[in-house]
Amino acid sequence: MKKIILILLLSAICLYLMAAAPVVSNVVATPSPGRITITYDLVADGLCDVRLVVSGDNGLSYNIYPKSVTGDVGPSVSQLPVNKQIIWYPAGDNMSVGAYLVKIIARDNPNPSEPLNFVFIEGASFDVEFTAPAYRAGISNIYVEKYEVSQSDYLAVMGSWNADPYNYGWNNGIGANYPVYYVTWFDAIEYCNRRSLQEGYTPCYNYNGIKDPDLWPSGWNSDPANQVNITCDWLAINANGYRLLTEMEWMFVAKGGMLGPDSGYNTYSGTSDPPFDYSWFSGNSSGRTRPIGVKLANELGMFDMSGNVCEWCWDVYQHPYPSGVHHNPVGPSPVEGSSRIYRGGAFHSDASLVEVRQRGAKTIMDFAGFGYYDMGFRIGRIAP
Repeated sequence: MKKIILILLLSAICLYLMAAAPVVSNVVATPSPGRITITYDLVADGLCDVRLVVSGDNGLSYNIYPKSVTGDVGPSVSQLPVNKQIIWYPAGDNMSVGAYLVKIIARDNPNPSEPLNFVFIEGASFDVEFTAPAYRAGISNIYVEKYEVSQSDYLAVMGSWNADPYNYGWNNGIGANYPVYYVTWFDAIEYCNRRSLQEGYTPCYNYNGIKDPDLWPSGWNSDPANQVNITCDWLAINANGYRLLTEMEWMFVAKGGMLGPDSGYNTYSGTSDPPFDYSWFSGNSSGRTRPIGVKLANELGMFDMSGNVCEWCWDVYQHPYPSGVHHNPVGPSPVEGSSRIYRGGAFHSDASLVEVRQRGAKTIMDFAGFGYYDMGFRIGRIAP
């Protein structure tokens, strides 16, 4: 095999956690015939999920996900010993001669059967209150992330993020463990597919049948009409990657699933008392986002489902809800509506707007090319 010129990017993506974040350092790459040996040091407080991602365009995008790798890479990498080694066989990934940047991403304490920071939610059916006519939804098992997607998570996957895209001269809270905002619905879709590819899962979303965002046409995320070209593979046999929650999944999780009140809902996610201990809202946020996971969690261990940032869902908006019993409802077809649902309220919302029952929607003119200062998202994965 011809020698591959490797440019090493000394980059450690240290993601937020309530425990100490993993630290990658002392990265060294040594090319040799047929292989590249990458050594690095890892400091962590437990098992880590370590991924090698590669850029072929001088760091504009990290969209190469090597599979021909061995060593200290993948899920369940031990923190000991500190020094680690990955061997990459570029020919096995059909890599041509060129210059490449590599990035090592470490996430803390994963469990391959139940990803870190994801909670297994046992499915059930529930009455969707506050509706007329009566509506009952059945939800299948799903993993849902405890936290809203953080700025560090977003940067690790997407490579860039702008906290002030419209040059207002102010921000709504910046930090690795703050929720990401100014993300459109299309941004959230792209994040889900890119993170799925990064971690070796099959993406859920298709754009005209294509799952790799790098193969989607230029301008796909700026024309609101393109929402009709996006479909989702809902079944694990087709896709086991990350996706947005449906509105009914979000509502079921926010109310505490089967661990919530025996009948009905708490007013807010986790409590019916004034939500100061469970939510960042207008009464306590001082007008900006706050670090995720600081307030109390609901019965399922979910944080910030009331307040902090509004959370995009998959569904096209419909009103009223359909009557009867519906199993895993995903909302109307995109051709039937012009808005996408968001849930949970935000840091600037009055208490009444961070209640579990509250819903909102953005029109297709809004959710494409325009990001909002209070819009973020949470992700899930299908579970056995």
